[in-house]
Amino acid sequence: MNKHFCSLVVILSLFAVSGARQTDFPKLTGPYLGQKPPGMTPEIFAPGIVSTPMNAAKIAFSPGGKEIFFRLMNHDHSFMTLVHMEQKKGIWGKPEVAPFSGQYHDGEPFYSPDGSRLFFTSNRPLNGQTMKKDFDIWAVQRKPSGWGIPENLGVVINSDRNEVDPAVSKNGTLYFTSNRDGGRGNSDIYQSDLINGQYSRPENLGDGINTPFSESGPYIAPDESYIIFNRYRSPTGDGLHISYKKKDGSWSEAVSMGTQIDSEYKGFHGIVSPDGRYLFFTSAKNPDFPRPDHRLTYDEIAKMMDSPLNGSYNIYWVDARILEGFTKHPQALIK
Repeated sequence: MNKHFCSLVVILSLFAVSGARQTDFPKLTGPYLGQKPPGMTPEIFAPGIVSTPMNAAKIAFSPGGKEIFFRLMNHDHSFMTLVHMEQKKGIWGKPEVAPFSGQYHDGEPFYSPDGSRLFFTSNRPLNGQTMKKDFDIWAVQRKPSGWGIPENLGVVINSDRNEVDPAVSKNGTLYFTSNRDGGRGNSDIYQSDLINGQYSRPENLGDGINTPFSESGPYIAPDESYIIFNRYRSPTGDGLHISYKKKDGSWSEAVSMGTQIDSEYKGFHGIVSPDGRYLFFTSAKNPDFPRPDHRLTYDEIAKMMDSPLNGSYNIYWVDARILEGFTKHPQALIK
């Protein structure tokens, strides 16, 4: 069996898992849906369960690791929603549309450090008005009976332009993406401090992070020692970048993570798991469909196209120790 056909077998096996998802959902136990942990090479996370022929992106884990949210989106980006999975009595339930999602464009989930709130992006109406033309940041409270009613973060954070990609540090500082007026590029990353329960006026993160290019999708370390984000159309390459906070509070010049992590993936929406063990990111990596050593049937071709490796967005994960290669101070990585 040649190496091209071996690749074909991998694609078909991923489809087999995906097909099982539709009819006989597997019994999943243990951390991270019971998936085998990755090494230092990125691997698709939970094929056929989270990563499917649909577009899956931006995963979020609760602090205890027993609940996840991620975004599903159709291929023309005309609709996206939040999907939820929860572990009860040691067993993971099937993916379900979040109880507060499914009608409007909802995406980019991020848990508060204590797990009591979920921040996300939405274009849902304000006060019963028509659906917004731009995106705002919302938050929903976790209650004993389940998730509550989402609340808009208000005019201090949200403008008449897009505010997306919320991320929150341990002390409550909010980081997000916006294309509001006054930025350095097509989109920039901002921060807003939480002071006595109120958000301060957002500030542009400035040089080192924001450039005339597009920056988005921040993940902030719990202690704010480093930030991972997306940068597009940059001389250093598209994809994930990382920057470290200096002693004076400014940010170091961002470094592309492409050489070690996502050169073939063009990753975005990077996030480190709450236990600090894994880096997750999203990729629309297009596979190089192998040339088989036999004439394929229609069913075999359909299985190739209807697998996670059909060019749709997938969620990948890799051992977080890979981040230590981007700094002289590996203790900056939260363990």
